Amino acid sequence: MSLSRELRIAFVAVCFVVLVYFVLGSCLPNTWSVQSQQVVPGAPERVLPMLSDFHSWQQWTTVAGTTRSDTKVEVEGDKGTVGHLLRWRSDANEAALRLAVVRSDGVDYEFLSRLGKDSELRVRGRGTLTAVATDGGSTVTWRDESMLDGLTERWFAWFGAQQETARQFQEASLSKLRLQLEAK
Repeated sequence: MSLSRELRIAFVAVCFVVLVYFVLGSCLPNTWSVQSQQVVPGAPERVLPMLSDFHSWQQWTTVAGTTRSDTKVEVEGDKGTVGHLLRWRSDANEAALRLAVVRSDGVDYEFLSRLGKDSELRVRGRGTLTAVATDGGSTVTWRDESMLDGLTERWFAWFGAQQETARQFQEASLSKLRLQLEAK
Protein backbone atom coordinates (compact mmCIF):
# COMPACT_ATOMS: atom_id res chain seq x y z
CA MET A 1 0.00 0.00 0.00
CA SER A 2 1.62 3.24 -1.09
CA LEU A 3 0.86 6.75 0.07
CA SER A 4 -0.60 9.17 -2.41
CA ARG A 5 1.62 11.97 -3.65
CA GLU A 6 -0.40 14.59 -1.72
CA LEU A 7 -0.11 12.63 1.51
CA ARG A 8 3.66 12.28 1.10
CA ILE A 9 3.98 16.03 0.47
CA ALA A 10 1.89 16.78 3.55
CA PHE A 11 4.00 14.38 5.65
CA VAL A 12 7.27 15.97 4.46
CA ALA A 13 5.85 19.46 5.12
CA VAL A 14 4.84 18.54 8.69
CA CYS A 15 8.28 16.98 9.32
CA PHE A 16 9.92 20.15 7.97
CA VAL A 17 7.83 22.41 10.24
CA VAL A 18 8.66 20.25 13.28
CA LEU A 19 12.35 20.30 12.37
CA VAL A 20 12.31 24.09 11.95
CA TYR A 21 10.51 24.48 15.30
CA PHE A 22 13.15 22.47 17.17
CA VAL A 23 16.29 23.55 15.31
CA LEU A 24 15.55 27.27 15.08
CA GLY A 25 13.86 27.31 18.49
CA SER A 26 17.01 25.95 20.12
CA CYS A 27 18.99 28.79 18.50
CA LEU A 28 16.71 31.54 19.82
CA PRO A 29 17.90 33.44 22.93
CA ASN A 30 16.82 32.05 26.32
CA THR A 31 16.46 35.54 27.86
CA TRP A 32 15.00 38.89 26.90
CA SER A 33 15.40 42.31 28.47
CA VAL A 34 13.61 45.65 28.41
CA GLN A 35 14.67 49.02 29.74
CA SER A 36 12.81 52.29 30.29
CA GLN A 37 13.93 55.64 31.70
CA GLN A 38 12.20 58.74 32.92
CA VAL A 39 13.27 61.93 34.69
CA VAL A 40 11.27 62.45 37.88
CA PRO A 41 11.27 65.41 40.26
CA GLY A 42 13.31 65.09 43.41
CA ALA A 43 16.77 64.03 44.40
CA PRO A 44 17.64 60.31 44.48
CA GLU A 45 17.40 60.38 48.29
CA ARG A 46 13.70 61.22 47.88
CA VAL A 47 13.08 58.68 45.10
CA LEU A 48 15.01 55.65 46.38
CA PRO A 49 12.72 54.91 49.35
CA MET A 50 9.83 54.56 46.90
CA LEU A 51 11.81 52.09 44.78
CA SER A 52 12.72 49.87 47.73
CA ASP A 53 9.30 49.68 49.41
CA PHE A 54 6.70 47.33 47.94
CA HIS A 55 3.96 49.05 49.97
CA SER A 56 4.83 52.17 47.98
CA TRP A 57 4.87 50.17 44.73
CA GLN A 58 1.17 49.48 45.19
CA GLN A 59 0.57 53.20 44.68
CA TRP A 60 2.79 53.96 41.71
CA THR A 61 3.37 50.76 39.73
CA THR A 62 0.98 49.09 37.37
CA VAL A 63 2.42 45.67 38.28
CA ALA A 64 1.68 45.69 42.00
CA GLY A 65 -2.09 45.24 41.93
CA THR A 66 -4.58 42.89 40.37
CA THR A 67 -8.16 43.09 39.25
CA ARG A 68 -8.80 39.41 39.93
CA SER A 69 -11.01 38.80 42.94
CA ASP A 70 -9.47 35.35 43.55
CA THR A 71 -5.92 36.73 43.88
CA LYS A 72 -4.55 37.84 47.24
CA VAL A 73 -1.76 40.46 47.23
CA GLU A 74 0.58 40.64 50.25
CA VAL A 75 3.70 42.59 51.16
CA GLU A 76 6.10 40.83 53.51
CA GLY A 77 9.34 41.80 55.26
CA ASP A 78 10.92 45.11 56.11
CA LYS A 79 10.94 47.74 53.38
CA GLY A 80 14.30 48.49 51.87
CA THR A 81 15.87 45.21 53.00
CA VAL A 82 16.95 42.12 51.11
CA GLY A 83 14.09 39.62 51.17
CA HIS A 84 11.31 42.26 51.17
CA LEU A 85 8.53 40.59 49.16
CA LEU A 86 5.47 41.48 47.10
CA ARG A 87 3.43 38.29 46.64
CA TRP A 88 0.37 37.35 44.57
CA ARG A 89 -1.47 34.12 45.44
CA SER A 90 -4.34 32.48 43.61
CA ASP A 91 -5.38 28.91 44.40
CA ALA A 92 -2.24 26.79 43.95
CA ASN A 93 -0.36 29.42 41.92
CA GLU A 94 1.95 32.10 43.21
CA ALA A 95 4.14 34.92 41.90
CA ALA A 96 6.42 37.25 43.82
CA LEU A 97 8.91 40.08 43.53
CA ARG A 98 11.72 39.82 46.09
CA LEU A 99 14.39 42.44 46.79
CA ALA A 100 17.73 40.75 46.12
CA VAL A 101 20.15 43.69 46.46
CA VAL A 102 19.72 47.15 47.97
CA ARG A 103 22.33 49.69 46.85
CA SER A 104 22.83 53.41 47.36
CA ASP A 105 21.62 54.08 43.80
CA GLY A 106 18.76 51.56 43.62
CA VAL A 107 17.58 47.99 44.01
CA ASP A 108 17.75 44.66 42.25
CA TYR A 109 14.82 42.29 42.53
CA GLU A 110 13.90 38.80 41.43
CA PHE A 111 10.65 37.66 39.89
CA LEU A 112 9.59 34.24 41.19
CA SER A 113 6.66 32.05 40.24
CA ARG A 114 5.08 28.72 41.02
CA LEU A 115 2.37 26.96 39.05
CA GLY A 116 0.66 24.19 41.03
CA LYS A 117 0.81 23.43 44.71
CA ASP A 118 3.49 20.75 44.33
CA SER A 119 6.03 22.96 42.58
CA GLU A 120 8.54 25.31 44.17
CA LEU A 121 8.93 29.05 43.75
CA ARG A 122 11.67 29.58 41.19
CA VAL A 123 13.39 32.63 39.82
CA ARG A 124 11.97 33.47 36.38
CA GLY A 125 13.53 36.89 35.92
CA ARG A 126 15.40 39.80 37.43
CA GLY A 127 15.00 43.54 37.49
CA THR A 128 16.89 46.67 38.46
CA LEU A 129 15.62 50.11 39.43
CA THR A 130 18.11 52.95 39.81
CA ALA A 131 17.82 56.67 40.52
CA VAL A 132 20.68 58.95 39.47
CA ALA A 133 20.78 62.72 40.04
CA THR A 134 20.22 64.83 36.93
CA ASP A 135 19.27 68.43 36.28
CA GLY A 136 15.79 68.94 37.62
CA GLY A 137 15.52 65.68 39.55
CA SER A 138 16.53 62.07 39.11
CA THR A 139 16.72 59.78 36.12
CA VAL A 140 15.02 56.54 37.08
CA THR A 141 16.05 53.55 34.98
CA TRP A 142 14.01 50.34 35.11
CA ARG A 143 15.46 47.20 33.54
CA ASP A 144 13.77 43.79 33.45
CA GLU A 145 15.21 40.51 32.23
CA SER A 146 13.23 37.31 31.89
CA MET A 147 14.58 33.77 31.59
CA LEU A 148 12.88 31.42 29.15
CA ASP A 149 12.72 27.70 29.86
CA GLY A 150 11.28 26.00 26.83
CA LEU A 151 11.17 26.32 23.09
CA THR A 152 7.60 27.59 23.13
CA GLU A 153 8.57 30.48 25.45
CA ARG A 154 11.53 31.30 23.18
CA TRP A 155 9.28 31.45 20.12
CA PHE A 156 6.77 33.70 21.91
CA ALA A 157 9.60 35.98 23.08
CA TRP A 158 10.97 36.12 19.54
CA PHE A 159 7.76 37.83 18.42
CA GLY A 160 8.26 40.47 21.16
CA ALA A 161 4.80 40.63 22.75
CA GLN A 162 6.13 39.90 26.26
CA GLN A 163 8.80 42.57 25.94
CA GLU A 164 6.31 45.14 24.69
CA THR A 165 3.95 44.39 27.60
CA ALA A 166 6.85 44.76 30.07
CA ARG A 167 7.88 48.05 28.45
CA GLN A 168 4.31 49.38 28.70
CA PHE A 169 4.19 48.40 32.40
CA GLN A 170 7.51 50.13 33.02
CA GLU A 171 6.60 53.33 31.19
CA ALA A 172 3.15 53.60 32.79
CA SER A 173 4.63 52.94 36.24
CA LEU A 174 7.41 55.51 35.83
CA SER A 175 4.82 58.07 34.69
CA LYS A 176 2.74 57.35 37.81
CA LEU A 177 5.89 57.66 39.95
CA ARG A 178 6.63 61.06 38.37
CA LEU A 179 3.05 62.23 39.00
CA GLN A 180 3.16 61.03 42.60
CA LEU A 181 6.44 62.87 43.22
CA GLU A 182 5.07 66.03 41.57
CA ALA A 183 2.07 65.93 43.90
CA LYS A 184 4.23 65.84 47.03
